Amino acid sequence: MKPDIHEILSIYHSNLRNIGIFITISLAVSNMRFKLNSMKQIGIHILVISFLMISFMLNLQIFDLIEDNSEHLVNEELYIVPYLTIILIVILVLRFLYTIYIENR
Repeated sequence: MKPDIHEILSIYHSNLRNIGIFITISLAVSNMRFKLNSMKQIGIHILVISFLMISFMLNLQIFDLIEDNSEHLVNEELYIVPYLTIILIVILVLRFLYTIYIENR
């Protein structure tokens, strides 16, 4: 049984909210200061990348949702938001990788 439009939009908006939360958490973790050397050197990088990857996977789920239910989704504004969040995630990952490169030079 295919989900109706309200279920589809509910999943869509829940995923967008969760993507925003995980991006915010990754930004907060990247600015945290830890006392342990292992957390300073490796832990922050693992946490930031993992939170960004979670938001990336949620974004891929939105793409699947849109593709599977394109006949129900008439509003084209829904299509652009996942692309914008993917661009934001890629920019944040590149910025973070550049920061790691500068720190270890």
